[in-house]
Amino acid sequence: MERWFAEEDENGNETQNGEYEFLCYCLEDKIRTEKIAAKTAIPTGLYPLRYRKEGRIYNNYVPKFGDLNQKRGMIEIANLPNFLYVMFHIGNDKEDTAGCPLVGSRVDEAHLHKTGDYKVLNSTVTYKKVYPTLAAALDTKKPIWLEILNDL
Repeated sequence: MERWFAEEDENGNETQNGEYEFLCYCLEDKIRTEKIAAKTAIPTGLYPLRYRKEGRIYNNYVPKFGDLNQKRGMIEIANLPNFLYVMFHIGNDKEDTAGCPLVGSRVDEAHLHKTGDYKVLNSTVTYKKVYPTLAAALDTKKPIWLEILNDL
């Protein structure tokens, strides 16, 4: 995930297969030197992805997304220092992140110019596209890693 900075939020491109192929925009909370629960971006590093079939977000997603999440689970970014249960999910702005990356197909430029904060759009449609792509990689049973970079 590559990120660039705004006043309060982080916005990045998620890539796959080590090839910097654009998959979606991601929105996270602000980068902070001291972690604030549900309000801090993921620190730079290399993290494994895995399935998670428990928790509030998973329970909310099963009825909403049916087979997409029920059989496998949510896609979790694992082994984060001082973070637990960080998963890709839907939402549009910093109020929706809860410390997790939100996926979207585009950035709301008007919102950015008006407020100074990023907002991603088409999150539900994008999640339905991104999830199968990441799930297909995880289903190979090979380790799948996400690299977080803060400087481009």
